[in-house]
Amino acid sequence: MSRRVFVRAVGAWTPMRPQGASWRESLPLLLAGETAVREVTHFDTAGFPSRVAAWIGDDAVAAACDRRAALTTRALEEIEAEVELAALAGPTLGVFLGAESG
Repeated sequence: MSRRVFVRAVGAWTPMRPQGASWRESLPLLLAGETAVREVTHFDTAGFPSRVAAWIGDDAVAAACDRRAALTTRALEEIEAEVELAALAGPTLGVFLGAESG
């Protein structure tokens, strides 16, 4: 049995800018061939095999206790701006959350 799935909104907080970028800001940058990978400056890279990374700066989440929760909240705020989640709540609403820290 197959079911139809409708994606109403996408939210992400990406390292495309040093202090993070929304999905709406990131997509055109990615399509233009830009990269989020840059030289690591927030800690001493001596002894590490690489000196580059895709990193969202600490200023973006400075007030938060949990970095992943803060970045997830930013992505959810982007989705909320596009879709009234409260109006969709019910047995047919599905939400996928993912976080990656390397």
